[in-house]
Amino acid sequence: MAKKNYIGLIDAPTNAKSCILIVCPRSHEQSGAKLKATLDAIKARFGACPLFLADTLDVHNRMGDGVSLEQARRMARSYGDTWLEQHRSMLNCFFDDAPDITRWTEITNHSDFAHRYNAIMGLYASNLVARHAINSICYAHTRVQTKRKKKASTALMKNSISYMLEEIAGLSIIHDINPAPEVYPGLYFEDSLIFDRLCAKTQLALPSVYPITFAREQTYEDARAMVMA
Repeated sequence: MAKKNYIGLIDAPTNAKSCILIVCPRSHEQSGAKLKATLDAIKARFGACPLFLADTLDVHNRMGDGVSLEQARRMARSYGDTWLEQHRSMLNCFFDDAPDITRWTEITNHSDFAHRYNAIMGLYASNLVARHAINSICYAHTRVQTKRKKKASTALMKNSISYMLEEIAGLSIIHDINPAPEVYPGLYFEDSLIFDRLCAKTQLALPSVYPITFAREQTYEDARAMVMA
C-alpha cells in the first residue's frame, strides 16, 4: 500500500504575515503525514513559526479508570516526549535555527495563569453565554470520543470541560506571548474574544484561527489504481 501523503491548505487572508502552531500530541491531525503537510504549508506561506506543545494539558483525558492525577500527568508528559522524538527530523527541517518550542508546563507556570484559570472557571459557573460556548465545543469532542473509546459520555464530557477550561486560560497566555493567529485543523470558537468581553477584569482573549484542511497528494500508485478500477 502506498504511503499516504497530504497537502495542507491554510485558509488565511492574502495579507496574513505570521502564525503560531499549537499541537496536541495525541491528535492524528497533528502527527505523522498531516503534521508534515501542516509544517510544509506554514513554512511556504509564513516561514517557520513558534510551536506550543500542549502535552500535559492532556492530563484531563487520561484521568479515570484508576489513574491518579500524578500518573496522568506523567503519562501526558511522556507522550509529549515521544511525539517530539518521533517528529524530530521533521521539526529540524521546519525550524531554520534552534527549534522554537514551548511546552505546556511553561504556560501553566506563568505568573498570571492561576488568575486566568480561576477567572474562566468562575465565568463558566456564572455566565450562560460562556457555558454554552464551551459546552458546544465539548459536546462535539465528546461525541467523537464516545464512539472511539466506547466509554460513558458523562465522564468524557466532564473531562472535556476540564480540559477546555485549562486550555482557555493557557491560550490566553499564549496570545499575550505571541498574538499571531493559530493554524488549526479542528473545531474551535468562532469568536476568539468572547471570553475577554464577558470577563471585563481579566485578559481572556484567545488566538484567532486560520483553519487548515488536508488533501490527498495523488501518487503514481493512486492514479494507476483509479485507471485499473
